[in-house]
Amino acid sequence: MQATPVRHYLPVFEHGHLRQVCLTEFCPPRPQETILCLPGLLETSIAWSEFVSFFARKHRVYVIDYAGRALSEYLPDDLDYKMSSCLADISSAISFIVGSNQKVKKNTVSVDPSTQETCLHLIGNSMGGLLAVTLAAEEPPFITSLVINDVGAVVPWSGLMAIMGAIYVAGSRASEPNIHYSITSVARDLNVDPRLLRAVMRPSYADLDFRQGLQGMSYEKYFSKTKAPMLLVHSGDSHMVTPQVLESTKAHKDIHLFSVQGSVHPVAYTNKVNDQIEDFISQDNQSDKNENDDPEGDMSDWFERFKGKKFL
Repeated sequence: MQATPVRHYLPVFEHGHLRQVCLTEFCPPRPQETILCLPGLLETSIAWSEFVSFFARKHRVYVIDYAGRALSEYLPDDLDYKMSSCLADISSAISFIVGSNQKVKKNTVSVDPSTQETCLHLIGNSMGGLLAVTLAAEEPPFITSLVINDVGAVVPWSGLMAIMGAIYVAGSRASEPNIHYSITSVARDLNVDPRLLRAVMRPSYADLDFRQGLQGMSYEKYFSKTKAPMLLVHSGDSHMVTPQVLESTKAHKDIHLFSVQGSVHPVAYTNKVNDQIEDFISQDNQSDKNENDDPEGDMSDWFERFKGKKFL
């Protein structure tokens, strides 16, 4: 039986504005692992239904809605949506998750030895995968592993064009067939802020530090700096993880790969895919990297370094 969802509304302070983002928690009686799901470009927490149904039976699962999506607050008119805003939202979520974990350990007399350290697995769809790698590149002591869904170290221009085309197609599938394509109708169907749709189509949305080249937008430096074990799940005929992107990614990161047939982006969380992910995150050696004498001190240091980065 799936755990009952609990919603947490977390504060995020950015550019002089305080907003709230929604973090939904699913927790069985005795969770084994803690997982944070990072949605893709225009996804909301509803996109993780199949994943949650599978994993929340045994693991604590959190799903975040970035600003402008679903139950999270929209940004005010004088602020624009960017990838860095998503990072700020995730930072608040991680602070809450790690803090809750530490509080539980302090207030529990008898604790399962496997939960003594703060271990957090990040699962990211598309853009969420890039955000996960960006976070992990700063070497936080509590991130145990990464699973990235159909995205690699380089985002090819052809893949970006396919995503922009999908946004247009979404408009043609509006619930009222007589209503022509519009930003408003697509935003309503996706349950996002109409301003977000305009923002993601502008180059300024991708404000992380990347290199631009003939092949696409390169995030290779983040992959090369990431030490946490990583599993890349991708479609065999993916527009985002082409053979060239795959080779570039493997050149910068010792990575586990799992390919499925088709070209669906991101890969659907079928039982076969979920079994592969669960085997990966449950490996005994995953928790070794989190052993340290002062996990709370390391967490505080990491947040200070991370918030000082130019993209926040």
